[in-house]
Amino acid sequence: MINKRIRRKLLHIILKAMSSLVLFLPARWVVPTGSLLGGMVYLILNKDRKNAIENLNMAFSHEKSAREIKRVCRESFQNLGITLFELLRFPKLDRENIDKLVTIKGGDRIDTAIENGKGAIMLTAH
Repeated sequence: MINKRIRRKLLHIILKAMSSLVLFLPARWVVPTGSLLGGMVYLILNKDRKNAIENLNMAFSHEKSAREIKRVCRESFQNLGITLFELLRFPKLDRENIDKLVTIKGGDRIDTAIENGKGAIMLTAH
């Protein structure tokens, strides 16, 4: 078994390399490629997959079948892959990119509240 220090260093090198590669991907490829990576990790990491399925079984054993739980588990790994790729692309974000990706509704209400010296609560979702 590889010791923790070597494993962490190896993981660091892999993430740095992956980060460099992700920055060259066209934006439209980030989601499918991240999903593919997450799906591969789901298949490769038996211990983590079994742990996730066990946790999902504890949470949803009365609501979902074993097949549904495995689907949720696989999709969770895929979503983690997508999220990883999106995070690795952060260095490419600038004001123009963010303006294309983010829609603000009711921003005028926030501006008005601030101008009147009042607070405001903002909600966001991914």
